[in-house]
Amino acid sequence: MKQDKFLIGILVFIGLLIVVSLALFFSRDRPQPVADDTPQGVVYNYLLALQEGDYEGAYAYLAEGPQKPSLPNFRNFYRQNVDFSSLAVEIGTTHFDADSAQVEIIITRLSNDPFIRSWDESGTALLVRQDGAWKIRTLPWQFWQWDWYEER
Repeated sequence: MKQDKFLIGILVFIGLLIVVSLALFFSRDRPQPVADDTPQGVVYNYLLALQEGDYEGAYAYLAEGPQKPSLPNFRNFYRQNVDFSSLAVEIGTTHFDADSAQVEIIITRLSNDPFIRSWDESGTALLVRQDGAWKIRTLPWQFWQWDWYEER
């Protein structure tokens, strides 16, 4: 009889741990867009939109130009080539020019292999000011198709 109460107590405790864990998981804060009046904000919102699958929203941050990809090509590139579940991105320093900016991006590749550590790569996003708004001209190769905005 005493063992039954002990076992029931353990099961109730495990059940409570499961309920609390699920509540914490589902109530965590989701990343929110920031003001896009700075180059850092544009890069952040662009990557956040891609991570959430909002390809139209991300596409709106691209600079206008003769080699700008079409929305279907843009969408297909990200669906086929970029896995955000294995990436973490940190936005670093920004260097301004008159109508252009360079934003440093540190990309951490997360490893699922217990024998391979995660590693960092750095790259630069180039932005230009078009019609008073910052627009992305290039990103590091992990997020960019090689022929976008390049003359053929």
